Amino acid sequence: MTTRLDLNFLETIDLEGDYKPQFVLIQDKNFEREKVPIDNFQFVNCHFQSCVFLYAGGPFRFSECRLDGETGYLNLIGAAYRTMRLLKLYREHMQSTGPY
Repeated sequence: MTTRLDLNFLETIDLEGDYKPQFVLIQDKNFEREKVPIDNFQFVNCHFQSCVFLYAGGPFRFSECRLDGETGYLNLIGAAYRTMRLLKLYREHMQSTGPY
């Protein structure tokens, strides 16, 4: 079964007024059984078959891409992983102690 993938996560927070992230454009490429880092990449019309996406918290974009096989797994790494762990620990703490 093929799934279409269109995600636009290119928004960045510019606290200094001059930060302009650089993106690498990957177009019309086939990926098969690969670990694919997605931070700072724009994938256009790409095909992913049985791939794992690696996400560290940066901006990315998928446009007119296709997923096949067991593709769709997302491994959080770096800052994204630490943020997820912090939110989980905070939620557990708040559930056990209450808000005050």
